[in-house]
Amino acid sequence: MAIKEALEFEYRIMGYRGRSYEELPFVGLDSTYVLEETKSCVAGVEGTKTQIWPGP
Repeated sequence: MAIKEALEFEYRIMGYRGRSYEELPFVGLDSTYVLEETKSCVAGVEGTKTQIWPGP
């Protein structure tokens, strides 16, 4: 499977419509997506000492 196809496949299974393969290295993921995924991760580790670092 080509890299572009793999990215499109991942977007499909995640229900996400993100940046194209060519754009992604330059602009990154959409900030709304990062925020929602960060919230989900923080909720998933609540009560533990695990740290979530969403990073740039």
